[in-house]
Amino acid sequence: SVPIGNEDLLPGFQSVNADGQNTLPNEEASLDSIVESFASYMRQNYRAGEYQRGGNTKTHGIVRAEFIVRDDVPEHMRKGVFKTPNTFRAWVRFSGPGPDMPDDINDVGFASCAIKLMGVEGEKLMEDEKRTQDFISVSTPTFVTPDIHSNAKLQAHVLRGTPVFYFFTTGFSHFLDFLMQGLWNETQTSPLEARYWSCVPYLLGEGQAMMYSVKPKSSERSWIPGIPFRTSKNYMREQMADALSKGESEFDFMIQVQTDPHRMPIEDAGVRWPEKLSPFVPVATLRILKQEFDTDAQFKFGDN
Repeated sequence: SVPIGNEDLLPGFQSVNADGQNTLPNEEASLDSIVESFASYMRQNYRAGEYQRGGNTKTHGIVRAEFIVRDDVPEHMRKGVFKTPNTFRAWVRFSGPGPDMPDDINDVGFASCAIKLMGVEGEKLMEDEKRTQDFISVSTPTFVTPDIHSNAKLQAHVLRGTPVFYFFTTGFSHFLDFLMQGLWNETQTSPLEARYWSCVPYLLGEGQAMMYSVKPKSSERSWIPGIPFRTSKNYMREQMADALSKGESEFDFMIQVQTDPHRMPIEDAGVRWPEKLSPFVPVATLRILKQEFDTDAQFKFGDN
């Protein structure tokens, strides 16, 4: 769900542009195109009752967690769920990209992290998400496309099986996006050992834009089993299952506020906001609890 902005209750995770408008010109047409591309891919590749997500498709695991808001959050960041110290129950879904589900090593270990807080009051857009709030993030600091119009073109290529053509036929700036995604998309060892970024800005209270990042508190990195010869196709899941069977895992949830509208743009997700202008500040701890999640019942829960 995407909560509506409410300075006293929620950070208001809804994009706005520099003019205060909630949409770009012709945004609805691009959105319709993306929906149709996803739907066409699903109809072509899945049977009724067995559909998977169109993006972030491969589930590494859905795990129980706690989202613990710190008591030293800077005053200007005390908005929404960060307003006062609190502990929220949460579910976290770690996943791969999509729309297919190849072996982990063939995706260069790309990872995404979606956090769903439970028991969050405030106005929401979706009727079935009255008491939740979502934070979604991926393991590259910028998004694969700069805006929704470019994303519509990319999804059309994905449907045709020619995604790389998007970067080479739509202008030099998109070729640069291709190069930067390649540089940042490092081989991951475990979902618990990757850093994640929101990639796009959101509102933090009224008139204040932010990015967020989810960073492991530990700097330890595992060795990928079997590399370079016979790596398990689900090594990301197996690494995480082994770690959580032994203990907890913690991340810092960090916020970066916009301080320069030119060098930290709202409507270009291909630009990385400079941390020299505004560093990331820890505002909460995401604690993944010790648990067993690698079960058929848990993955069926995730599909549903």
